[in-house]
Amino acid sequence: MSDDDLEAQEPDELFPADQPNAADPGALKRQRTRSRLKARESDRWWTSVLSTELGRREIWRVLESAGWNRTPFACGPNGFPQPEATWFQAGQQEFAWRLFFSLQRIAPELTLLMQQENDSRFARK
Repeated sequence: MSDDDLEAQEPDELFPADQPNAADPGALKRQRTRSRLKARESDRWWTSVLSTELGRREIWRVLESAGWNRTPFACGPNGFPQPEATWFQAGQQEFAWRLFFSLQRIAPELTLLMQQENDSRFARK
């Protein structure tokens, strides 16, 4: 981008609103406050999802479909290892584990309840 292009742009285009002015301590404080509020809002949303039986069942379904509790080793029809498929499945599993551990951080009791309701290893007699 040339200097002429920069001069032609509006000031708002040069300094986006979501980027605080690092020289302004008030702007940095406002950004941190907004970030904390968004994080709390997100935590409340996940807690509300886990607060219902349907929400817990659907989150469990997402974890299961991402293969969070199985070994991500893929073989072709002839039994020969398929490294690309294995890495793909490992990435899906990593996503599922991150989601699960995030939920444990946000709502540990509800996450345990989800596991007790849906994981056969936690079946109550």
